[in-house]
Amino acid sequence: MLYRLGYREIYLHSDELNCDESWAIDVCDALADLNHKDLFFQTNIRADKISESFADALRRMNMWLVRVGIESSSPRVMEAQRKKVSLDEVERACRILSSKGLKVFGYFMMFQFWEAGDKLECETEDEVASTIDFAERLARRGHLHYIGWAVATPMHGATMYHVARRHGLIDESFYPSQRWHVCRHIKSISEKKFNRLLRRGLRLQARLALKNGGVGWGNWRRILAKSLRMTFGNNAPKISDFNG
Repeated sequence: MLYRLGYREIYLHSDELNCDESWAIDVCDALADLNHKDLFFQTNIRADKISESFADALRRMNMWLVRVGIESSSPRVMEAQRKKVSLDEVERACRILSSKGLKVFGYFMMFQFWEAGDKLECETEDEVASTIDFAERLARRGHLHYIGWAVATPMHGATMYHVARRHGLIDESFYPSQRWHVCRHIKSISEKKFNRLLRRGLRLQARLALKNGGVGWGNWRRILAKSLRMTFGNNAPKISDFNG
């Protein structure tokens, strides 16, 4: 029906398309059997459930982009966030997917925090830097083509939100927005180092988008606004200053 309406790309928004590999391959084959050669797909998958046969099935159905939640390269952080995925599994998944001609998008999250017993723990500056190193290494090998780079932010209903409330980082009036600055709430994080790491991650994100395609220059206002914020921080000029 969507194809008849003119759609030529569909994002399968399942969090984990391959939670059951056999079922996922059946889905891929059913979509491939539609024989729409100009209909393309992207989706989210788990890194620890990637096989050659699943990657082949993705290619048959015209999947062009797969998104993987990598988050961090620190085993300590991964364990605390209950990812249950190892770095070896992440590297293997990216290698298999890219070898089949699929583009790999990695989600990364910086400065995650959690509770160990009654103690507040946070991802360190060195761990964040190592994660960027890891992403750059995968990109150099051609196994990672795009990244999403974000700062961990407490969201209502999530474990991180309740941890932040218990440790006095936020109060009942808090609402997630761009005003959240983890370095102003967790004293062990230097604002200077935080900004340097954030800029480094965003530069890598932009570099990969430019290299592999995916930057829509028609959206120049948003691109310019991001560039200005990365360069000038809170003192960045407004886009309206450039009008006319």
